[in-house]
Amino acid sequence: MTDIMEDFDHLKSLTQLQLFERRSALVGSAPNGNYRALSDEVLQELVAIHRILRKHSAPKAARKPDTPTLDML
Repeated sequence: MTDIMEDFDHLKSLTQLQLFERRSALVGSAPNGNYRALSDEVLQELVAIHRILRKHSAPKAARKPDTPTLDML
């Protein structure tokens, strides 16, 4: 299975607001809110947008303090 993020590299350069606007446009294209009617390409783009947004909102990992070594003591 291929990574869908390779197909949507252009999304990585968008701001968070632009990603939300693109997401709203894609979701709004579903007839009567029926997601089953959306094409596979649209659904894949939605997944890519959600992955990028999730990555943006994830807290940064805290660095562990250096453990003392014998040389430090």
